[in-house]
Amino acid sequence: MKGFSIIGGILLVLLTSGCNSDSESSSSASGPSSSSESFIGNGIYKGDGNDFMLVDSTRANNNVFLADLDSGEFYVVDNSTATETQMITRGLTYSDNGNISRVEDFVATANFTPDTVTITAQLEDQNFIYSMDRAEDSLPLEQIVGTHTNPDDGSTWEINEDGSFVINGSCIISGNIKRQGAYYNINSASAVSCNNSAENGSYYGALITLNIADNYYLFGIFANQASLLVTSFRQS
Repeated sequence: MKGFSIIGGILLVLLTSGCNSDSESSSSASGPSSSSESFIGNGIYKGDGNDFMLVDSTRANNNVFLADLDSGEFYVVDNSTATETQMITRGLTYSDNGNISRVEDFVATANFTPDTVTITAQLEDQNFIYSMDRAEDSLPLEQIVGTHTNPDDGSTWEINEDGSFVINGSCIISGNIKRQGAYYNINSASAVSCNNSAENGSYYGALITLNIADNYYLFGIFANQASLLVTSFRQS
């Protein structure tokens, strides 16, 4: 499938400015995220192509992750404010085929209906716009327990019944997933024995499942103040 070679196994990109975990306060001038309790937009969204977005207004920071697998672009916002049907995001770190950029003054507007989202902004003097439909929530834990293998490089993701997991690829990444709304939160994970020792360290992140062309894929998003790792595995 077009685009999936981009994130076969583990993609590591170095960030020029770190993302923050749920338990950390944001270092950006706009401060931590805030949200209306009536906000309707939390969930997973899927576009017409191989693009998807995770929205969680309840996180202290990094409330939106957007991936465009066809173009090899990945976006993580710093923080946001939300009303019932709209989210304003501020600050952005993004990877364009491994080339990392940081935009401190980036502001995007996401407008939600119960079933759709449209996010618009200006990025590098070009219009930034994605329209997506709400996707189903991630699969229940019992449906993703087991060992999932990426045929491109032989890397594996083993998920246990208690939520603990081990990814064995260019790094060995271990941690725990915990259900949080439409996805699984990863409060803490550890990467060791990396091919590049600079990649070793502690991470936080998320796991989502997505139905693409009648096949389910597991996407793992891992970040710390130096790195962003994105993994993909077809459900075994």
